[in-house]
This record gives sequence, structure tokens and C-alpha cells, in this order.
Amino acid sequence: MKKMILMAMMMTIAISASAMTYNEARNEALFLSDKMAYELGLNDAQYEAVYNLNLDYLMSLNTRADLYGSRWSIRDRGLLRVLTRAQYNLYLNRSYFYRPVYWGSRNFVFGIYDRYHRSHYFRHHPPVAPRPIVAPRHGHRPGMAAGPRPSGHRHHPAPARHHRR
Repeated sequence: MKKMILMAMMMTIAISASAMTYNEARNEALFLSDKMAYELGLNDAQYEAVYNLNLDYLMSLNTRADLYGSRWSIRDRGLLRVLTRAQYNLYLNRSYFYRPVYWGSRNFVFGIYDRYHRSHYFRHHPPVAPRPIVAPRHGHRPGMAAGPRPSGHRHHPAPARHHRR
């Protein structure tokens, strides 16, 4: 009985040790998406979609079995929709994009670092803002001002301009 409990604890530790935190997954997704933008010539809308697909995939990785499972297939199908045919063919021919993570020495390894140094970004400040993990306040839609405006700050429409002939 003690051996079973000990074995269960060791499996739990091994599984939790291999899972990535949100910040780790976000940083890896930013770096991978940045290199995809550089090599595949992504526009800003494609970059954001690729970043979200990469982040979702990386957040799903908990064990070795997750590497090429359903979340990887979802990422691949998403990229097929987002990328042009030429971009998708380039993506397929670059293993560090197509299968960005592999298993080595009991942890995840990112193939992109075989090609690029960790600190060099194509985009100096990636345009994707981190996902907020905040529920909207009751009665307010996202983007709606919460509460009344401070006194003295009323919205006045700009005066109409009349053109002289």
C-alpha cells in the first residue's frame, strides 16, 4: 500500500514538473510567433491569430503524450486557415514550426532555439497584449467606462467646420 501511495506521489510530481506556467507558455508562444512572423511574412492579424494558436497549444502541454495529440492537431488546422497556401507550405517544411516542441531528457525542448538565439526578436515589442484574466463587472460591457466621469470632463462634440467658397 505504501508503495502505491509513493508511486502515485512520484507520478504527480513528474507530471506537474513538466507542465508549463502561463508566463513560460506566453514567452515561448511570443518567441515562436515572432520567428514565424519573420520567416513566413505574417501581417499583424495573422501574427495575433498564430500567437493565440501557439499559446493555446503550449498551455495544453502537461506530459510527453500531449506533444502531438488533439491540441497539436487543432493548432495545425488553425494555421491552415490563418496562413496563405505559400506560408503554410513554408510552415510545413520547417520542423521547428511544424513540431515546435519535442521531448528530450525528461522535459520539453523547443526546436526553435536550435535555429535562433533566445534574446533576438524580429519585432521589438510584440503587438499582442497578454490575455486579461478578469471577469467583467456586473452591468458593464467590456470597454464601457466603469462609473461616472469625473466632474468637468464632459464630452462635447467638435464644432462643425464650414468651408468658405
